[in-house]
Amino acid sequence: MYLMIKRTVMLIFVTISYIYIFIYMFNADKINYCYNDVYCYAQYYSVAIVIFISGLYIVYYMKYEYRDSIILLENNMKKVWGRISRKIAVESIIITIYSFIICTVYAFVSGYSYKCNWTDDYSNAWRFFLRHVDTYIDTWIIQSIYLIVVFSEIFVMGMMIMLFWWWFNLPVYGYVGMIAMVVVEMFGYVDDGLFFSKISMNPSDLYLNGYSLVNNVVIPIAVMSIIWIVGLFTLRKKDMLRKESDI
Repeated sequence: MYLMIKRTVMLIFVTISYIYIFIYMFNADKINYCYNDVYCYAQYYSVAIVIFISGLYIVYYMKYEYRDSIILLENNMKKVWGRISRKIAVESIIITIYSFIICTVYAFVSGYSYKCNWTDDYSNAWRFFLRHVDTYIDTWIIQSIYLIVVFSEIFVMGMMIMLFWWWFNLPVYGYVGMIAMVVVEMFGYVDDGLFFSKISMNPSDLYLNGYSLVNNVVIPIAVMSIIWIVGLFTLRKKDMLRKESDI
């Protein structure tokens, strides 16, 4: 019950952050917005706050996973990491789907065009560059990219927190490290980005160049897979309440 309350509070803060973005970004007169605009702006401008909020929730949610009694009960570090991965994946899916619903409902209620209108005059893409753009992306593609990118951001953040937690016996290092990485990347202190800015749905890039299969799909999946493998071998190699049969 207490966990449900914590999750509800976290989702309320996510909702507030999204509504703020929508009110602030979609207020231009005589501009015709579309669903694609909403998904792009929501992902790009909410990444820092979503990581901040969901990170706090995951630290609370996973706080018992490394207790001695839990590890001894599993008697196998691969099972421990597998359970952690599943729990973080489920929470990442919940947050991702919830944020997707917020975007979709907002676009629907606002009467925005479901069909991409970036090539039209007085679209948001036109307003952004004050000229015609040739980029057209089907809405279902942007929706798919949104789901992949948001899920991967939360999943990678959660898994990195758990890895740092295992390495240093405190969650704060992973949490602060992820927040610092997001801030450094999103403010452009790292050329070409490391992860978050590289996979982000930057509206100006999408308006001008379209989406990138590598950046928006391949890299998120690859990074999630690499972190999972690193964690699998890290937990197996660290000497902590393990029997020889755990290796």
